[in-house]
Amino acid sequence: MHEALEANQRAGVIDRGGSTLSQQLAKNLFLDGQRTLVRKLRELLLAIELDRSLGKGRILELYLNLVEWG
Repeated sequence: MHEALEANQRAGVIDRGGSTLSQQLAKNLFLDGQRTLVRKLRELLLAIELDRSLGKGRILELYLNLVEWG
């Protein structure tokens, strides 16, 4: 995520993304597809709460059941 943030700052636009599985799950469940810093912050806060309440195993299970394959 740090490398993506630096690349975006150099480019002056949101060009790259970086997310954990928890963040991707939060985005897919609760947020829209906008590429803004505000959405990324909300995604991060939701991911922290998901980690606290569900644990990594359940997050992986939900993510694998939600993501579209192919």
